[in-house]
Amino acid sequence: MATKSIPQPLAGETAEQYHRRLINVGFIAEDKPSNTDKSPELLDRSRLQSLQDQLVATVPEKVAIGNKSIREKLATADQVWMTDIYWEVKQRCIDDGLLLPGRGRGGSVLRVTSRDQPEMEAGYSSPTLARLERSRTKQEIEPAAPQQNPLPPSETTAKDAIRVAFETGVKTFKEGDYATTLREWGGLAEQGIPVAQCNIGLMHSSGRGVEKNIEIALFWIEKAAAQGYARAQIKAGEMFEAGVDIAQDFVSAVRWYRKAAAIGNAEAQYLLAKMLSEGRGVDEDKKQALSWFQKSAEQGNISAAYELAKSNWMSGKEYIKWARKAAEQGHAGAQYLLYVGYSKGSSEFPKDGKEALKWLLQAAQNGDVYSQYHLGIAYCCGGVDEVFVLEENPVEAVRWLRLAANRGDLNAQETLESMYQPGDQLPEDPVQAFQWLLVAAEDGDCVAQFLVAERMMQGDGVPKNISEAAKWYETSAEQGYPWAQLALGHLYAEGKGVSQNYDSASRWYNAAIEQKKPEGVAGDIQGNVQEEAMYSLEKLESIKSKKQACEMSVVISPGGPMKMSWIISTGTKDSSVRVQNTDETAIEELRKASEEGNQAARNLLGIAYLSGEGVPFNMIAGQALFELAASAGNQDAAQNLIMSLSGGAKAEGVEKLAKQMSKPGKFLEALDKFVAYRESRRKPRKPKS
Repeated sequence: MATKSIPQPLAGETAEQYHRRLINVGFIAEDKPSNTDKSPELLDRSRLQSLQDQLVATVPEKVAIGNKSIREKLATADQVWMTDIYWEVKQRCIDDGLLLPGRGRGGSVLRVTSRDQPEMEAGYSSPTLARLERSRTKQEIEPAAPQQNPLPPSETTAKDAIRVAFETGVKTFKEGDYATTLREWGGLAEQGIPVAQCNIGLMHSSGRGVEKNIEIALFWIEKAAAQGYARAQIKAGEMFEAGVDIAQDFVSAVRWYRKAAAIGNAEAQYLLAKMLSEGRGVDEDKKQALSWFQKSAEQGNISAAYELAKSNWMSGKEYIKWARKAAEQGHAGAQYLLYVGYSKGSSEFPKDGKEALKWLLQAAQNGDVYSQYHLGIAYCCGGVDEVFVLEENPVEAVRWLRLAANRGDLNAQETLESMYQPGDQLPEDPVQAFQWLLVAAEDGDCVAQFLVAERMMQGDGVPKNISEAAKWYETSAEQGYPWAQLALGHLYAEGKGVSQNYDSASRWYNAAIEQKKPEGVAGDIQGNVQEEAMYSLEKLESIKSKKQACEMSVVISPGGPMKMSWIISTGTKDSSVRVQNTDETAIEELRKASEEGNQAARNLLGIAYLSGEGVPFNMIAGQALFELAASAGNQDAAQNLIMSLSGGAKAEGVEKLAKQMSKPGKFLEALDKFVAYRESRRKPRKPKS
């Protein structure tokens, strides 16, 4: 597979269709199971392999799970659909909008999302051809009536020419010949064909064959939208709603959604209802939103059906009607609603454990994070009390809890952390337990990554390694695990394993504070971590304010001697000051502050080296320290650097030393190494006779 480029999946193409096309073009060999092997899992292997190929071709190279890119995981995995990787990749693709859930033989399949793909059907209209003009959107709602009178020969020729040009653009687009596509569709766009205008806009928005340009894309898309082309109206609305590379404008988004919704487009009706229900770009109007949701759902929009089910929570027949309509078409959220409904029961439909388990399994498999958490708990506890019984299975419990935890479910994270403790799911042996955790951490498990860091900090089952622990904390924190964010904030505040950086510490403390408990969950989930993060942030801000109040500064007097003394502002109301002379304690304080990034301290330390006060005289070290502080905006250091040059150029080696000292964690090491080297080469002066 690595030796030739894989054909790309087409918009709306199922995994089965994509796999069949790969066989037809000779890209892969047909996998025919033997007649003796009737296992449904093996019979479906060909379809699942095509799904793996589809994922490889669809996901961007930089999208990662844990420390590995999705493509890297797929390339190295054997029978990916039988592992956790398949579920993680599938869910990540759905979350990022790369793939959409659908239905096919053997259960749920994935379809390539076509929202930003050019229209591949020959639906066109032209204002220059009056009797040919017909909106594509209108055709979708109301099929054209049979023509009673044949078109004149000239109009027939024009219609054929448009069709040929459009279909040529479709063919060349699929082949990757975007230059020809732009030429063919561009000509049609200039003639006013809305589908071509929309396609040209989409090519500019994605940078296919041209440099990406959102303004040009919006120009063509709005031209098509103004002609009543629903797909362009929806795309224009989405661009204004998202505000990516253009000013976010909810009012314009609502305007375009409303136009497409008014002519009966189900997707636009759903998008308009969402804006109305959330009060974005328009006054919040739940009643009108429900009306649009219902119109969309009645046309088969499963997302709208799901919203109706949520709005009619536990209201019996309507709830079941809309939830089932969406659930049967693969909507994971609606499947979860049915699980909850059948678990609790109501006066209009009875509690049913079998149905509850059925929909819980389907919702979890289709990526609903709450269902994944509940299924993990069910495998832990052997079912759900008074609803259904399930055989206890710790392996399956960990599997589903991991999926939910890595998508940010705080309940799953807490449960999984307790299961990862030695003596529960892990061996009692700390060394073996650590190896088990490391495997899960390398596979992208944010909880395991945090626990690996904890073991490394304590030297529990592994040699103590604070810098390596910091890396694992950061990997976990970037996935949203609040305890890792708190721990990383502590490391940056204290300068352990990383260079001390108060700004980074504040950022991670705030990230831990902003974590929210799952919707609809009672209790103080993650309350402890938020309280500790807030306390730590307050303490850090206090330290920062004191340091800023005691910022050090000094300027060399023009033409005067370089004497080592400096002023430290106490920050008191009357701005009183005190003068501190150079001694070993003062120099050590300067060195520590300089290493922490205090530019005023670096300026003073530079003066010390240029005057030989408290440290060996070293002109290069002094100028390098001035250079570092000046480049960070310290005006005193900039002036001192100019004064130290005395009209000459910088000493050789200043830039190199400054660069070495600017590397994270290398400040004092580079400075001391350079000064020691220069001292070793310094020749002792001969005594006077």
